[in-house]
Amino acid sequence: MARQEGVSQNELIEHAIEGDMVMRGRLLAADLQAAASRLGQLSDEAYGDVVARSMRDFAEGEGRPEPLQSFALHSDVGRGPAHGAPQQPAGQEQAGVLAAFRTGHR
Repeated sequence: MARQEGVSQNELIEHAIEGDMVMRGRLLAADLQAAASRLGQLSDEAYGDVVARSMRDFAEGEGRPEPLQSFALHSDVGRGPAHGAPQQPAGQEQAGVLAAFRTGHR
């Protein structure tokens, strides 16, 4: 497809991502406007309940472990014995682009 368009694959990917981000931004803006409208229609008591629940949920979440633990990709620290690959933190699966990349290069 990039060849047909006369652009590099990177440029084609960048344009696709840019279009996706613009669309997501528009959807997010619409969602935010709808939420602001709903909040504007709440009574003072109901609004207070929403704020209190939000603060409680935030405080509870702060006490939980991070869902994704970071690890160095380009460091000797944390590398496993086989193939020098970074070790995945216990209980976590590889996901996304890095997993696809690693799967294709084994």
